[in-house]
Amino acid sequence: MAETRVIKTKFWEDRYMMDSCLIKKFLYLYLLTNPKTNVLGIYEIDIRVMCFHTGISKNKVMGILEEFERDGKIKYENGWIAIKNFTKHQAKNYNMNKGMERLLETSPKSLIKWIEIDSDRT
Repeated sequence: MAETRVIKTKFWEDRYMMDSCLIKKFLYLYLLTNPKTNVLGIYEIDIRVMCFHTGISKNKVMGILEEFERDGKIKYENGWIAIKNFTKHQAKNYNMNKGMERLLETSPKSLIKWIEIDSDRT
């Protein structure tokens, strides 16, 4: 989808990130910025692709994804990633909202219910 993702510098001051190990931080950044991500924060991606891109073993990726889900940050379900609060950090404009609306039509309903879409979208 989009070729650019902006990561706010507050990322590094977030308590969750400050308490995370290097590999966990790296995987989280990867999930925010990889070529499959989109403005909704729900996208399909294979574990093997994550491992290839990051160099992290499959067992380690799966373990970290389980931690992310337990912590309410990221959910991996049937080959799909959902990033909680992702839309909160997206620009609020007509084109972004239209893009989100299109993605809501094709994304798994269980993951749409799980994420928190910013209700203050214009």
